[in-house]
Amino acid sequence: MDQRPPSRDDYTVACICARYNELATVTGMFDEKFDHPSQLLHQIAYRFGRIGPHKVVVVQLPEVGTNKAAAAVTQLKNEFRSVLFALSVGIGGGIPNATNQCDIRLGDIVVSRPMERLPGVVQYDLGRSFGNRFLLEALYEQQGSKVKDYMEMMLKKHTAMRPKYDYPGTQHDLLFRANYEHRGPYSDCNNCDQSKQVKRDPRPNSNPVIHYGNIGSANTVMMNATGREHLKENYEVLCVEMEAGRIMDVMPCLVVRGVADYTDSHKNERWQNYAAAAAAGFMKEFLLCIPGQGIIEQFEVEREKFTSSFSELWDALLSAAEDQNAKEIVCILDAIGDCEDHGRSQLVNALYKSYSNKRDFNL
Repeated sequence: MDQRPPSRDDYTVACICARYNELATVTGMFDEKFDHPSQLLHQIAYRFGRIGPHKVVVVQLPEVGTNKAAAAVTQLKNEFRSVLFALSVGIGGGIPNATNQCDIRLGDIVVSRPMERLPGVVQYDLGRSFGNRFLLEALYEQQGSKVKDYMEMMLKKHTAMRPKYDYPGTQHDLLFRANYEHRGPYSDCNNCDQSKQVKRDPRPNSNPVIHYGNIGSANTVMMNATGREHLKENYEVLCVEMEAGRIMDVMPCLVVRGVADYTDSHKNERWQNYAAAAAAGFMKEFLLCIPGQGIIEQFEVEREKFTSSFSELWDALLSAAEDQNAKEIVCILDAIGDCEDHGRSQLVNALYKSYSNKRDFNL
């Protein structure tokens, strides 16, 4: 392994956390941690590490809320210019919906994904919406999830975390009817009428289930089942949280939330640590599915520093395509319709000549 300390330009992934338990679990998933001198830290608390081939910089937000998150991520983007995308990883309030077969339970994971007319993350207190395009959902269809395994590996590596971050148990997963308010002065539901619970079939195991859909984002905590039902009906939201809405103004972001409560008056903190660990486990599995930097990613990393000459870019592509040791290369032509006519004609002619020559490409 390369023993050279990472530089600022080595970090290609950012992770945003707002709470201490989110920071603890995200950094607990690191395969390796790095220390950096204080001049890299400035006004925001950063943590540095590696997950698989990826160097990750973690931002600890000074406060929760979408506006604070946007400011922190803007500063990070200016300081770490090689970061390609972010993951907002933490806890949220679940919005169960048995009618559409979305059986969300405490400790499950919700990942932002566009659903029909809405684009992944909905900032419902401003009436605005934001989207993302990062997802490897197909992996779970093929191999199943290893999130629970990564959570267990973290607890074995950091044994002091187990008492607080282990699975709380199904006996503490209580979903009450939307029209039934919490009873009693304490956050537990010992004084609540247990007959008002929603009846649900038991699951075969305690593994977190991963749900994909819209996530609601706002600057205020929601503890209102009526508001929860409104979001479900009008925005098709599966989860609510307090940071991600504005982050997507700044950089591409995948939002991952462990379900810590049901967004109602019965909300308490019992599931927060476990939910944070579940979200961090998904983050690790997601990053391990993404290979390290290749030539196409390097184009993006270099951005303005890389050549804008068509001929030089084309020669670089051909060199990679003719390398017999290279794996399959997939080129995506983005926004070609926005190119000037001259640029489009150059591309068409170059492709025509290459295929006419029958060169041995692995494209």
